[in-house]
Order: sequence, then structure tokens, then C-alpha cells
Amino acid sequence: MPIFPFSQDLGNIDSGCSRGCFQGCFVYEKLKSSPPPAFACACREDYDDSVSANAPANGCNAYRILHEGAVPLLGYLVGRGIHFRLSEGDRMNILLFGPNGSGKGTQGSLLKDRFHLAHIESGAIFREHISGGTELGKKAKEYMDRGDLVPDEITIPMVLETLKEKGKNGWLLDGFPRNMVQARKLWEAMQNEGMPLDYVVEIHLGRETAKNRIMGRRLCVQDNNHPNNIYIDAIKPAGDLCRVCQGKLVTRADDQDEAAINKRHDIYYDTVNGTLAAAYFFKDLASKGLTKYIELDGAGDINTVKEALIARLG
Repeated sequence: MPIFPFSQDLGNIDSGCSRGCFQGCFVYEKLKSSPPPAFACACREDYDDSVSANAPANGCNAYRILHEGAVPLLGYLVGRGIHFRLSEGDRMNILLFGPNGSGKGTQGSLLKDRFHLAHIESGAIFREHISGGTELGKKAKEYMDRGDLVPDEITIPMVLETLKEKGKNGWLLDGFPRNMVQARKLWEAMQNEGMPLDYVVEIHLGRETAKNRIMGRRLCVQDNNHPNNIYIDAIKPAGDLCRVCQGKLVTRADDQDEAAINKRHDIYYDTVNGTLAAAYFFKDLASKGLTKYIELDGAGDINTVKEALIARLG
């Protein structure tokens, strides 16, 4: 009988050691199908390839530890940089803060893939509730049609409902809360629901750098996924041509609207009533041991920030 529950739908299991698990214990599933060789990539210093598959306990230390219990195995694997869920009930809930231009959305997408979380963006919550015709969505639409802000009494339940429905195996919330009042109300609502908040991540980036990154974006007409930015050396294009395919580059109108960018940043960088005030509310909770607060330097490249974040979450 397996020590851990595991899913039969494990996806690309061969990439497990570099990308984490797939909904359950990929180690057990991998070993079950091909005992010692399957795990050699993760514990090659303990693996003796002269040992046959019929005697894995002598050749693969991870296989032996697997049969000694969950806690020793967890420590063994995490020590080798491998992340996985012990069961479907083991989840990670994360709040993500960072100014526009900090790469917050990119890091959120990377975390989603790495830890198999639901990446939930605040704008998408409204769109889905309204298009789905939910009761909360109908109420929100009434305010939006009048050009009014949707009150927190509607927004908070809408956010919670989405987190519960989509984030059963863990979630990453991006773009909410946006002020101190919302932060307090969200925390209180989560406490009432018995919903844990495991990590709060803040990506630091200076305001001028953030604005330059937004205004420096260039889109390749051949492929929007080709990264080009005139203010980032690592992805700086060759003149007006894409650095990847030499295609023509264009700009997005909203990326060049400096007034709109400044308005969004005014809200984010406000440490009294804005988004940073919300982040600092959770930072204070972390100082009391109620959650964990991770601060990252967003000035580095995507991979540098990603590796630093994954190391802290590990």
C-alpha cells in the first residue's frame, strides 16, 4: 500500500525533479513503475546502478526512506530541491504583491506551473462572475454599469468564492487586496472560513524602473511571446527588430500612456492607504507568526527572481 495518496494523472513525470510534483507523490509513482533507475537523477550520490530493480532498498536511498515514513522522505527530498505535495490536502495559498512592471504576472505564472496552483487575478474574478451570471456578479455589474466602484461587501465574498472553487489544491492571488481596508476584510473573511494564508510575497522595484519597464515593452508582430524591452539589457532588441526572430516590433498604446501608468503606481506605492499599505498589513501579521512574508528584489532577470522565490517557498 502506498504511503502517500497519489494521482494517476501525473502529466510529464520525467520533468518532476526540476518542476515539482504532479498532484500527488510523483516519487512513489516513479519508483513503483521503475524502482531505482527512475530516481537516480534525484539522489545519484546514493544510487548504485549495479543493484538490480529487484533489490531497490540496497541501491536507492530514497526508495528506502520512502518506506520509513513521510517525514524523513520529505526532509530528504526538499534537501535536494525537490518540491511536491504529500497529498491532495497539502496545499499552498499565496498572496502576491508587486507594482506594474515588476514581473509579478510572470512570476505568478511560473509559480502556477511549478507548484500546480490556481493563478487567480482580480480582474478575472469580476469577469468570470459577471459572464457567469452569478448573484454576486449581477450585483457587481449594477455598480459597474453606473460607473461606481464595487463595494467590498460584494468584492470580498466574490474573491473568497473563487478561491474556494478554483483553489482547492492551492492558490496564488494576484492584484487583490489593493488597500488597507480590503486587506483587513480579506483576512477576517479568510479566518472566518478557516482558510490558511501560507505566504505573502512582495516584489520590490523602484518606481522609475517599473515605469521604464512598462514603457520599454515592445511586441513582436510575429509572436507576442518573444520578450523585447528597450530598458532591459538581457532582452533589449536590435533597433526596431525582434531580438528572437527579427520580426517587426510595435508598442501597445496603454504601455505608452505615462499618466495612466503614474496613476496606477500612485495607488500601488501609497504606504498609507494604497496597495503597499495592504502588503504591510500582512507583513505585520507575519511578524506575529500568522503567515510568512517573503521580500524579493525585482531588479534581477526573470530566472534570478524565480530561483530566489522558489528557494524561499521551499
